[in-house]
Amino acid sequence: NVRVAIVLFAGGLTAGALTIYGLASNGAMLGTIFAVVQGYGLGGGLLAFIAGHGVLELSAIFLSGGAGLRLAWAILRPGERSRRDALRLGSAQASRVMLLVIPVLGVAGLIEGFLSPSGASDTVKAGVGVVTGIVLWGYILLIGRSRVSA
Repeated sequence: NVRVAIVLFAGGLTAGALTIYGLASNGAMLGTIFAVVQGYGLGGGLLAFIAGHGVLELSAIFLSGGAGLRLAWAILRPGERSRRDALRLGSAQASRVMLLVIPVLGVAGLIEGFLSPSGASDTVKAGVGVVTGIVLWGYILLIGRSRVSA
């Protein structure tokens, strides 16, 4: 998943084409897997397995895609800046997002490796997913934002 995150981020340099393709194909793949597994009546088990780490993992993937699209925006719509200057600024902003993504994927990997396959109840797994999601998005929305001067 680290590789997926890096490809989504770097895909912004293709004016976002690779980023958009990567997000769409990963979404289609996950949806297809759920549909097939549900067709065999095992969707609940897959959901229980993913519940603990999925919120962090999917959030990290979406954030990586957003960082890649920030690069694409700098290329496609530089505004008053040269494309080089816009890309420099966009890269700095997107890189800050990626500095959060990598440890988030690390925590998701630990949860996936230890909690997800464990015998812990589905409630515990879902609770971990909810709590880690609240912590991540609370940080992003309340603490991790840069102050904007008026």
